[in-house]
Amino acid sequence: MHHDPPPGNLRPFAVQTDLTELADLVQIAFGDELRRTGNRMVDDMRQIASLGPLMSLAAGAWPAYNGYVWVHDGHIVGNVSFAREQSRDEWQLSNVAVYPEMRGRGIASRLVDAALAQMRANGARRIYLQVRHDNAVAHTLYTQRGFSVYDTIHEWGLRPSAWPLAIGGAPGLHPMRWWRSQSLVALARQAVAPGRLAAHPKLLAHYRRGFWQALASVFDIAESNHELAATESGRMIAWGRLRGPSPRLPAEMELLVHPEHRGPWEAALATMLLARHYPQRRQVRAHVSATHPEASQALDHLGFELLRVLDEMALAL
Repeated sequence: MHHDPPPGNLRPFAVQTDLTELADLVQIAFGDELRRTGNRMVDDMRQIASLGPLMSLAAGAWPAYNGYVWVHDGHIVGNVSFAREQSRDEWQLSNVAVYPEMRGRGIASRLVDAALAQMRANGARRIYLQVRHDNAVAHTLYTQRGFSVYDTIHEWGLRPSAWPLAIGGAPGLHPMRWWRSQSLVALARQAVAPGRLAAHPKLLAHYRRGFWQALASVFDIAESNHELAATESGRMIAWGRLRGPSPRLPAEMELLVHPEHRGPWEAALATMLLARHYPQRRQVRAHVSATHPEASQALDHLGFELLRVLDEMALAL
């Protein structure tokens, strides 16, 4: 049974005064998970907090500055953050955290409700969040507010020290060319989890290649973005990308394989992508849908470590 929230104060997060306390809360609530996934969010928060008067200038670089905190006895004991996605009417809910000794009192519910109301006021039509697959309490909190699971994601990680010492080639794979954009979109329609496509109506735009992607392909200036594809009878049946937009962050691997061709292509794609990226050996992350177990099996075989399992949830307003 939930008790009434303790005497306290729900108010908007203020970066100039709250960042250090918020870092402490996030460290307590998510410390093990952050360490396991190599997430440096808390370090970034503390670094920004150390800027003093210049802090407000750096605030825009970190999305969690939209949010609410719950204050009890003069200290922050709960938090919720939210940020607009690239699309104006799509928002992300995150960092729902309450100190362990204050849980079970309705604080998280009050924080989430305040965030949802603010996002609605800001024109949100869809709200997304991620929650650990095994977090039953959080699942109840979100489902009671209308959220539903649309996909389950296995997050895999490869440490630099775990990279294979030798990586061979894979016949049948060739560099992805920008003029095959429509073939890639057609593959995505078949290979992306149906629930994900339904929850993200604009997702297919992620696979379309426009002018700038074409320019990068022609002049080979996108050295940190390797894409490979396989075709059969003129249609694309498999595609993979290893993208490293920043040396400070892990490279991100993505694999798409047509459901009728799954099994042999996942390992071939991952192997060749690692081979092309080998001189820049660093951490690699891959987020694989539970609807594509062949991809998870291939990554496990290559030495990737399963970091966590996340349910992705959405609320349509």
